Amino acid sequence: MKKVLCIIMLLFLNIQAFAGDGKGNGGKIISCKNTSSREHLLSLDLYETKSKHHLEIDIPKIEIPIGGNAEVFVAKKLIERISIFSPRRYQRLLKSIDEFYTQVKWINFPLGDIDDVGEYKIPEGCHLLLVVNQNKKILPKNKSYLIREKIWAKLSLHTKISLILHEVIYRDNPARTSEGIRTYTSYIIGNGLMHFDIQTYLEFLMQQGFKTNTIHTILADLSRGYRLFPNMHLQIATPVEGSSYQFQDHKIQLLGKQMTFYADGLPKEFCPLKNIPLQSDYGELKIKCARVTTVQFYQGMALKQAASDYQEIHGPYYSIFLGLRMPNFKSLGHFQLYENGAIKNVTESMVVALVDATQWVFDGRIKTHFFDNKVIKQGTLFADVSYRTNFGEITIGGAVRFNREKVLLEGVSKKNFTYLVRHRSIKFSGNTIVKFHGNGMLKKATVLKNTVFTKANGEKLEVKAFTQITFDNLGYLL
Repeated sequence: MKKVLCIIMLLFLNIQAFAGDGKGNGGKIISCKNTSSREHLLSLDLYETKSKHHLEIDIPKIEIPIGGNAEVFVAKKLIERISIFSPRRYQRLLKSIDEFYTQVKWINFPLGDIDDVGEYKIPEGCHLLLVVNQNKKILPKNKSYLIREKIWAKLSLHTKISLILHEVIYRDNPARTSEGIRTYTSYIIGNGLMHFDIQTYLEFLMQQGFKTNTIHTILADLSRGYRLFPNMHLQIATPVEGSSYQFQDHKIQLLGKQMTFYADGLPKEFCPLKNIPLQSDYGELKIKCARVTTVQFYQGMALKQAASDYQEIHGPYYSIFLGLRMPNFKSLGHFQLYENGAIKNVTESMVVALVDATQWVFDGRIKTHFFDNKVIKQGTLFADVSYRTNFGEITIGGAVRFNREKVLLEGVSKKNFTYLVRHRSIKFSGNTIVKFHGNGMLKKATVLKNTVFTKANGEKLEVKAFTQITFDNLGYLL
């Protein structure tokens, strides 16, 4: 009965090993008729290091602690060669090497072949022999590698090291064939990465079919492109969705949207997966990305723009309610700031500004602008306002514009009005654009009826009704 079960298991393993994309990965050695040949029982990775990539095998001699496993210790030493270029991959592989033997299911019968080798050349009279297999479909849940125990015991230290490296690298970066994995392993064993810079290394990775790599602290999706500055700092890349990034005191997760940097390595633009708190002149802001708004920074790391869920921020002359909240409708607020930290503009946000003790409420659906001294600059009113000066009173609505001293420069007169011009009360038409000088005097308006005005040279001129006219800052007709 036991013999029957063994045969069934053997057939099962062979069938699964051939099962399409679920076939797993095979660690292979060269087996030769001439068992005394130097290639016999050499891993394909080791053989190709010299024969294909023309690299000398460079495996360091290190002191192994008592009770330590030589191939594990040496493999961990070798994998340090990628640490400068792939720090996150290095940490993952280091852990996998440490745990390698705890993840092994030992067997003493042949494994079915796995056609994952890709292109290769081996000496005549030799063939490839499968020694290790990774296939979750045929392994217990707590194991990752199926290894032929008796053959493994015959392998040299170098071959075991190369197979361990091959298997943990494949586990970290599954591929359709092992060709790129073997090349990567060969370049580690042969120290072929020694003279690479980050640009050369990234190109090499992509050629071997690797899809991701850490570039200056972000886990980048290499398939979506990247760009480096001449100083080899990262300029543009797209992070892997959900990957982590250390931003100031926060470890955040990133959306898979393009991220940009300044040449000194500081972030210029990115998209967090969730809100992140950030201190500002207005207290703590909880910022995020929106469909058209990314989180951006000035070179000195002052916040430049972001989006926000509903929150209130207050300045000396205004209150801003970021994000619209209406029946059956809500939206994110979008804002930009000056480098000094003052709000530059807001969109999808209600603004209430104080101008000469009067509240001006701005339409949150339209962008509202501010000066860098935290004074309202321009926007579109949500409701009409009664605007009073020393020269008269006007009902103002629509788009309005102010100067840095909070003086109205332009708006729409919603009703007919009377205004002092050169000490005379003049009637002007409503529903027209009106403009003002910085001293509050009328600059441009439309007369309601035929009126005589004086020019600066003393000349008198009659202006027809409903004509738009312009005055200088002393009230003379231009």
